[in-house]
Amino acid sequence: IEACLEDIANIVPYHTQHPLDDWFLCNLLLAVLTAELGDHEHALSLLRTALQSEDNIQVDHFYIPYAHFELGVLYARKGENIQARAHLRYAKEFSNKVKSYSLENRLLFRIHSTLSEVPEH
Repeated sequence: IEACLEDIANIVPYHTQHPLDDWFLCNLLLAVLTAELGDHEHALSLLRTALQSEDNIQVDHFYIPYAHFELGVLYARKGENIQARAHLRYAKEFSNKVKSYSLENRLLFRIHSTLSEVPEH
């Protein structure tokens, strides 16, 4: 898996009309895979980097709540509950702004479930 992660990190974005959207998705997926491999700090870094460009996403706005959800989960794992809840709430609120998208209900269910498990303080 680590060799595949290196390959993904070296992928040049597709020549599409929206390369930033593609770059954002690659960083989101890489962060999720990295977190699953146990490197939470690197995953946090990847998500933070991707989210710095969230205002520039042109088409695939639904990536944004997924990234905030994953960031919230990582903060919760670290015990940083205030930041975790902030990102989870942002993901929930942002999901309400975006038009209906694939797996929207699944994400909202995961957000609510995770929020119920993260202490308020």
